[in-house]
Amino acid sequence: MAMPCICSIQLCPALLDCWLPRFFMGTAPVKPGTGLTIAVKTLNHDGLQGHKEWLAEVSYLGDLLHPNLVKLIGYLGDLLHPNLVKLIGYCIEDDQRLLAYEFMPCGSLENHLYRRSLPLPWSIRMKITLGAAKGLAFLHEEAKRPVIYCDFKTSNILLDAEYNAKLSDFGLAKDAPEGDEMHVSTIVMGTYGYAAPEYVMTGQLTAKSDVYSFRVVLLEMLTGRRSMDKNRPNGEQNLVEWARPHLGERRRFYKLIDPCLDGHFSIKGAQKAAQLAARCLS
Repeated sequence: MAMPCICSIQLCPALLDCWLPRFFMGTAPVKPGTGLTIAVKTLNHDGLQGHKEWLAEVSYLGDLLHPNLVKLIGYLGDLLHPNLVKLIGYCIEDDQRLLAYEFMPCGSLENHLYRRSLPLPWSIRMKITLGAAKGLAFLHEEAKRPVIYCDFKTSNILLDAEYNAKLSDFGLAKDAPEGDEMHVSTIVMGTYGYAAPEYVMTGQLTAKSDVYSFRVVLLEMLTGRRSMDKNRPNGEQNLVEWARPHLGERRRFYKLIDPCLDGHFSIKGAQKAAQLAARCLS
């Protein structure tokens, strides 16, 4: 998928005809500068993800009614939760595929961790971690159709104006196994550095695969390091492999902490976060 472009519904009359029945807006035109700000995600025809992944996002975040009409899912979608990005609508016409999401003004967690001059404060990091965990728990345990997310990573965790975390991009999501089934067999997909080793080796997908990815993101929050970073020395490029020996020893614990925090963090909170990460990586 291409990077989202930002616009307002009332400024996109060509898209508006696809998204909304005319009676929805009433007879009076909407004035420029008013209305709902949205993020529009378009299908990249040259990218690796295609129509199948686009349909997966619509399928999980709203019900597909008709190829040229949008369904405003508000209270009607299967996956409505404060920690999931809300799908406002979709458009499919000829070879065009568009998804309209609520606009997340603070962008992605990835941008705040790695592309901003000021470090993300510890309290905000933990707030984001908790919100993302709640979104993941909803998908696994509370959704009407339990879902394996398959692509939990910092670039897919978006932030609203108050830094509340919301999971986005459900193009790789899969229905969780049901009944006596223990796993879902798939072609291995996802992002290297976040995908669970057992999933990569066997193609057998379970909710534990998402949990592994969550722990990788938790390590990124602790360390300020990317899951994979080819610019670092050998032995430090893979975050999990570098962090593993530090997780089990108190004397090495402080080597894990992002130096950009300059000591401004909760020691007990960081220790608990490291312990949580270690459970997955041991």
